[in-house]
Amino acid sequence: APAYLFQGPAGVGKALTARCLAQHLLGKASDHPDLLWVAPVPKTQDTGRVTPAQIRLEQVREISQFVGRTPWQSDQSLVVIESAHCLNEPAQDALLKTLEEPGHSRIILLADRPDELLTTIRSRCQVIPFRNLDREQMRTVLQEQGYEKIEQHPELLTLAGGSPGAAIT
Repeated sequence: APAYLFQGPAGVGKALTARCLAQHLLGKASDHPDLLWVAPVPKTQDTGRVTPAQIRLEQVREISQFVGRTPWQSDQSLVVIESAHCLNEPAQDALLKTLEEPGHSRIILLADRPDELLTTIRSRCQVIPFRNLDREQMRTVLQEQGYEKIEQHPELLTLAGGSPGAAIT
């Protein structure tokens, strides 16, 4: 599909899966000219007040420009939008056109709270659900990621509630 929505609780592997997919599609999971990873950023107002992190219209314009160009080293480019539920309303409206015409790109939206996305955005993506892991799956992931010491603290595994990311944090 040209667009995917990886949705589920925080810390269950959505970003890790996106990095693995980037590795598979592009040969590298970072620092690749055909990969654009977009994340929410806080904004400082003139008053010095900092607003909550959001993905703003300027960032979606950057995505549109990126998608509109020919990939440099691969057959296609890849855009990953981390915490897509943080897209503000103007940014979501602007993203719709890009999702309709992704060119030579694939777009992956990562969302902990997919209900905060416009229905029209969700309808243009193939939804891939992510769920909390059971204890055995948690152990496997923690070992693979080099965090096997966490297993020695069963209370951390319980508090993490099936989220390896929460256990690591």
